[in-house]
Amino acid sequence: MKLPDYALQPGQTVLDVLMAAGLVSSKSDGRRMIEQKGVKLDGVVLEKFDAAFPHAGALQVGKRRFVRVK
Repeated sequence: MKLPDYALQPGQTVLDVLMAAGLVSSKSDGRRMIEQKGVKLDGVVLEKFDAAFPHAGALQVGKRRFVRVK
């Protein structure tokens, strides 16, 4: 399965990337997914929605939504 790509912009937060990549429908939806530990980057749970996006990798939201952040 080929993952869709998303080009990371400088200064984006985790929540910004979720919204811009179309993985969540709203910022409140994104916050809820992060609070419920449903957002992973390379298999590691992301816990802070307002933190700067850590690094490029495979971003997963829930069980079935994936995007490759470059």
